[in-house]
Amino acid sequence: MSAADDFTEAFDALLTEIGPAEALAIITGTFVSLTLAVVKNAGHSVDRDLKIDGGANRDITIHAPKATHPKEQP
Repeated sequence: MSAADDFTEAFDALLTEIGPAEALAIITGTFVSLTLAVVKNAGHSVDRDLKIDGGANRDITIHAPKATHPKEQP
């Protein structure tokens, strides 16, 4: 079995265990973290919007970090 097969099997199990919304949050966070690590390792800034050209498919934008806001009072 290949690593891709292992990943697909693990992701299918994750979908079953926690549902699509939570699985999407995990996979999106992983994608963003990996992308930022690659960009930073290449010597580029990760403090601004990053645009990924999707070619004939959709483009992806990872927005710059949000300014921190104080917690709202209840």
